[in-house]
This record gives sequence, structure tokens and C-alpha cells, in this order.
Amino acid sequence: MDFDAGGDMVRDRWGNIYVSGTFTGTTSFGSHGLTSVGSMNAFVAKYTGDGDALWAIRGGAVDPVGKLAVDSAGSVYLAGTFYGSTQFGVTTLNSAGGGDIYLAKVRFRRIGSLGSTRGRRGR
Repeated sequence: MDFDAGGDMVRDRWGNIYVSGTFTGTTSFGSHGLTSVGSMNAFVAKYTGDGDALWAIRGGAVDPVGKLAVDSAGSVYLAGTFYGSTQFGVTTLNSAGGGDIYLAKVRFRRIGSLGSTRGRRGR
């Protein structure tokens, strides 16, 4: 069963809109489709101020997605809670027990990963 839930929404200084949330199965943002890996995964999607989808990316297993923020330079950050372990890009986080927090800098890459250390930032 596919499941989608919204988390947060922010606007950058250029009028672009970013949304975050969690999903299982498959979901799409305009023509940008995502497939979850394992359990509930995070997503971040960017839209123009007119509502056209620019990109969407999948993050690690989280529950729930917390806050989304964009700084004055256009960098996007996602914070929330995870249990057990989760992966953002090539970085794996392991819980110290119970729920732990994460903070990920979102970097858009055409393959659709979240929190990578290289690649092109969408702006």
C-alpha cells in the first residue's frame, strides 16, 4: 500500500516553494517519480512560484519528517527524527537508542538522492 504524508513547506527568496514529507511505495511530483526503499522514506520537492515541479528527491527512512528550511543563499535543510538506522546519500546514521535527530543539507542530483556530498544544487 502506498502512503504519502506532508511534513513542511517553505518559500525561498526567489519565490520557489519546497515541500517535505514521507512516503512508501511510489509517489510523484509533476513528472518526477520517486520509489521508497524499505520503510517510510523522506522526500523534498521544489516547485516554482507558479506551481511547476522542478525536482523531487528521496531521503532515508524517517518517522516523521520534521522541519524544512531554506537560507538566504538558497541552501535547503531538513531536520527530523529517525529510529534504528537511516541513510542520506552515502551517509548512514545509526541511532544511539530510541529516536534520534538528523539534520541534512539537501543537494539535488539528477539520480535523486538527498544529502549527497557532491552534485548540482537546484536553484
